[in-house]
Amino acid sequence: NIDFKILNLTPQLISIMKATTFNDPIHGHIDLSPLCVKIIDTAQFQRLRDISQLASTYYVFPGGSGNRFEHSLGVAYLAKRFVKRIRKSQPDLGITNEDILCVEIAGLCHDLGHGPFSHLFDGRVLPMINKSRHF
Repeated sequence: NIDFKILNLTPQLISIMKATTFNDPIHGHIDLSPLCVKIIDTAQFQRLRDISQLASTYYVFPGGSGNRFEHSLGVAYLAKRFVKRIRKSQPDLGITNEDILCVEIAGLCHDLGHGPFSHLFDGRVLPMINKSRHF
């Protein structure tokens, strides 16, 4: 079960709160759950606005833009749609609304650990720091 207490929300409050609509540049108007909005409103999530989704690729394709913040909103939306479609097509799996919320949150939060230049950093800098571990 999700521990809503850390965000000062009760399951009852979550159930009556309405989704918030965002205008996504790729998917148009998307609705995200109230719990996702609480996460989005944190400083840890807001820092994703300053991290480029394209990293060093931007230097080759300067017309491309986007940041990890925008990307994460879109991933949360698509993850929620995906698991809802699975629930509809495979009801015997017993996917609950809480399962759908967990997948939506996972999609939203999947980039929170990224730093500048993201995967380039992971592939070049981390191996230099810790030579005993394979990345």
